[in-house]
Order: sequence, then C-alpha cells, then structure tokens
Amino acid sequence: MKKQFFLAVSFMLFFLFSITAQSRPIMGFDIVEWGASIADVRIAYNISEEISIYVHPDDSNVIVITQENISDNIITRDFMFIDNKLYRVWVTYTNSNDSTARTLRNLLESRFGSPTGFDTEIHDNRMTSIIIFGYYSPDLEVFIEHGSNWLLRVCYTWKKFRDEYMASLFGL
Repeated sequence: MKKQFFLAVSFMLFFLFSITAQSRPIMGFDIVEWGASIADVRIAYNISEEISIYVHPDDSNVIVITQENISDNIITRDFMFIDNKLYRVWVTYTNSNDSTARTLRNLLESRFGSPTGFDTEIHDNRMTSIIIFGYYSPDLEVFIEHGSNWLLRVCYTWKKFRDEYMASLFGL
C-alpha cells in the first residue's frame, strides 16, 4: 500500500513539474540558453565560421555575430556576448508597418505575458515606441521596438547578467 501511494505521489509531482516546465519559455533565445558560447550559437543557428564576429561600437567587451537573410520576415539576428556568454539577441523584421507590429506584439504577449512597461524615444525626429515584457525578469526580458514604417525589432535580454555586468563597470 505504501509503495502504491509513493508511486502515485511521485507520478503527480512529476506531472506537475512537467506542466510547469512546459509553460515557462526557455531562459534564453529560441533554442539556446543564456550563457551559450559563440561556438554553441554558431552550431545551433548554422552560422558558418565565415561570418565574422565584431566588437560592438558602444562597448568593447561586447562581441556580436550578425546572421542575415534569415527568412522573408526577418532581416537580421544580432547575437551579443560578454565573456563568450550569450546575453542578448536583437531580431530585426522586414515589414515594420503597424499591422505587423500589432501581430508581433500579440505573439509576444501570448508567450511572455502582458506588457510590464512602456517607453517612447525620439531620435532624428523619428518616434519609437518600446513595449517591455518583463514577466520572467531577471532571467528574461523582452521588448519590442517599433517606429512606424521604418523599424520593427525585438530584443531578448538575460537581464540579470547584463545588470551585473553594468554594475561591474561602475565598481558596484
């Protein structure tokens, strides 16, 4: 009797754990987890060694690999690394009209929950709307950046790692 009870409880715990694990998105980008190496990302996304890495112009500690012409909808994916650890990915879309942005926002909401923040930026007389999905923060923060008919991109960030890195720059 005890053995059957133990098996039943074990099965229930396993079942509850598997449901919980499936409802939470991967803590990373798509098929790679945060902290993956440049080599791991190259393998996962079939990025050849011929595609060069480069140093980000705003931070010499950030290394970037840009994958281009991914699909009809995606222009680029910029994979960003600090100390050979993936911490951020920018995905830029070809069609930046309002309808596409709404569709993408709905997809992000269904995957990452309701928005947790909004912002607006103005650069070169162009307004950009930013919608933040921080439900899984600090493991994962996602935001969509949309400038009507000129920009549509999504940023996925391992926020905790990035925040710790930024604090280290200031000796905190």
